[in-house]
Amino acid sequence: MKSRCLNNLFCVLVLIVSLFSCSSDELKLSLEISGDNRSEMEKVLEHYKSHDALKYKAACFLIENMKYHFSTQIVESYDPLIDTLAMRADSIYYSLVSVLPDSLHSAKSLMDSLRVRDTAFREKIQALTFLNPVVRKETVNDLLLLDADFLIAHIDNAFIRWKQSTLCRDIDFDTFCEYILPYRSLQYYPIAESGEELARLLSKYVNTDEKLSVATAIERYNTTVSRLHWFMGQYPFKDYIGMNELFFRGFHDCVEIAHYGAVGLRACGVPVAIEFNSAYRSLEGRHYHCSVKDSLGRSWTFSPESEIPVLRNEKFADDGVMNIYRHTFAANTNTPFFIRNKDEYIPEPLNSPCIVDVSAEIINTIELSLDCKIPLNNRLVYLATFSRGANGLIPVTWAKVNRIKNKALFENVIPDRVYFPVYYDGSTPVSFGNAFLVCSDSTNRKGYKKLDFGKNEECIEFPVDILRKYPQKPSMKKVADDLVGSVVLGSNDSKFMTYDTLAIITAPPGPYFQDLKLKNTKPYLFYRIKTTDKAPYANFSEVEFLTARKYGYKNIIKATPLPRFGKGSPIIADSGLVRLLDDSLDNIKWKAEYDRNMETAPSVYPTINFKLPKAQVVTCLRFCPKNANNGIEPGDIYVLRSWKNGKWSEELNVRAHSQYIRIKGLKTNRLYWLRNETTGKEEMPFVIDKKGKQRFVYLDNILEL
Repeated sequence: MKSRCLNNLFCVLVLIVSLFSCSSDELKLSLEISGDNRSEMEKVLEHYKSHDALKYKAACFLIENMKYHFSTQIVESYDPLIDTLAMRADSIYYSLVSVLPDSLHSAKSLMDSLRVRDTAFREKIQALTFLNPVVRKETVNDLLLLDADFLIAHIDNAFIRWKQSTLCRDIDFDTFCEYILPYRSLQYYPIAESGEELARLLSKYVNTDEKLSVATAIERYNTTVSRLHWFMGQYPFKDYIGMNELFFRGFHDCVEIAHYGAVGLRACGVPVAIEFNSAYRSLEGRHYHCSVKDSLGRSWTFSPESEIPVLRNEKFADDGVMNIYRHTFAANTNTPFFIRNKDEYIPEPLNSPCIVDVSAEIINTIELSLDCKIPLNNRLVYLATFSRGANGLIPVTWAKVNRIKNKALFENVIPDRVYFPVYYDGSTPVSFGNAFLVCSDSTNRKGYKKLDFGKNEECIEFPVDILRKYPQKPSMKKVADDLVGSVVLGSNDSKFMTYDTLAIITAPPGPYFQDLKLKNTKPYLFYRIKTTDKAPYANFSEVEFLTARKYGYKNIIKATPLPRFGKGSPIIADSGLVRLLDDSLDNIKWKAEYDRNMETAPSVYPTINFKLPKAQVVTCLRFCPKNANNGIEPGDIYVLRSWKNGKWSEELNVRAHSQYIRIKGLKTNRLYWLRNETTGKEEMPFVIDKKGKQRFVYLDNILEL
């Protein structure tokens, strides 16, 4: 028994020594980097060193890793009136909800009371003029920026939450350090408030001291912030000022939303981190969201202000995300930042030392080994996906080069994605293998098969007509499908108590102008396009009511020409038709069905009405369903590129004269990319089948080619 007690005492002593011995090389380096601000860092360490071992260790964790974090904007000052108004808005809202259970936070009586209070408050504030904030645009390391008071207040609040919050009191120290302790959620984001200040605003609403679920805590945050946004109107500045932005609308994109969600919820005792997808397979940009740890250590994802957490959310697969990375506060030595050779270039967004690939936690992934023999002494190679940027590529995951086997093992490859294997010569991507598509395949023991592009190419002997730069989206196809059953009615009664049915849409319309012939020789004062009860949405981007020129009406103009799609086009224009007007073009162009924008439509209405000054005969409806306008636009300049010899090479640069571009010499099983240099931003690689038809890599079946 005595021996066991001595052993236990020894273990305790070892633990105490380890807690108070944060004299690592990392800490020393951070103190050296802190320069003139070193005394502030040392104050933090001295504050805890003599009386709180665990807080001292937490302070060491922060200071050791602060050298990897920077701010690019420093808020020097802003109008103090904003603080006063924000405090008042907070007081008003809290007085309305403080005594209410969660179930009544969306009650009509509360919403009515809130609308009365926030509307009057907002109108007064919108009439004010604020002094512009003074913001210094400079990249500054956190070690040079933050002082002891800020860090001590922040650390103390984090430990209070760790002790009191029912959602994080049982997490271990390492998890606490990443999910509660950090004062920042994103590299380079400006730091304005400590956790203590954020808790002062938010903890009374979120209140994790009581027993509650993670979903309830986040729902409370979402409700609170969404309501506070309305109190002070539109955000009046161009620059960040801090948490008082939460009392305004606007200025927030997914980055700001995720940032405030993470630091705000952490300050209330909810273990949260920020994640982002490196790219999308068929869209530009990336999205930032949050993840929260549950009692089993699993990560649940959500977008603050609008979602509650979901485990392995299917939307990530549906949205076609590429690899997903979590921002950490501690440096991760298994990142390109640390693995690279000296002077080896690391592409953005994979150049941070504080990220970890969490794709496998959220979406299905596979391991993929590729042959990899590269001439440079690089330690890293990458898989990139398509992007319409300068190189036509964006890297999304990495692997270390095995020089002995000339292989590279990629650990987190997402099926049903097109990848381009590359290494970097300076900042230029260089291919080390064929572009390929990884396809899910349950019949294969590996669960996937790999389709290589650029192999077994065959030249197409006839000219090919290129019709689109991006496929018709499933959502837009559904819009067109839902128009089936819509009818055109004619009546001399403005209320359509009596009417004649003149035509019906019997098949899904294509995403371009087309004609619907009316069985009509009778003049009517009123015409109406009526959608179905099942889909009562007038998703017509453009409509023109046409008549025969022979009637000699004066209120006519030239109709929009029908598209020409090359050989075999089913579109044939009737030159005897002209467009009837019920008012001047200037007076009606505000309407979505007349604004010449294919991406807008009067969708909230079930009908489109056409009222003539006197009864006239309409013989045809020329219309286009709402669509993403990704066809070929006459007058726009297009560049066609193909992926060959490891890069996107230009095949054609031309101004379109019709709704198609004709080109000879294309090849099967080769990737092509059509870019509109004039307008638009949605583009997707495609291949050409043996019949000369475009097959887009994600939304068309290319496995049979």
